[in-house]
Amino acid sequence: MLKTIQFGNVITGISNMHQIPSKGPSFMTGPDGFIWTAFKLPYADSPSLLLRIHPEDLTLHPLGRITGGPLRFEFFDKDIYFAGGSRLRRAIGIVQ
Repeated sequence: MLKTIQFGNVITGISNMHQIPSKGPSFMTGPDGFIWTAFKLPYADSPSLLLRIHPEDLTLHPLGRITGGPLRFEFFDKDIYFAGGSRLRRAIGIVQ
């Protein structure tokens, strides 16, 4: 069964008719069972918005904005490591 959610015109308070959240070429399953992704906000020099997606009903849970170039992330226990631009960052205890 395929479940589809139409985001309407707004994902993050910004008009959006053509983009869906993405993390480069893929999404990532977190240790909490949610699907994690980063959505690049659609304006110049904008940050990426870190999102969790509930796998059953596809609801979006925005977690925060991350600055830097293309955003990549990896989980380790309850922490998440971010690489983007010229930085490596860690958010401690973000995974519930």
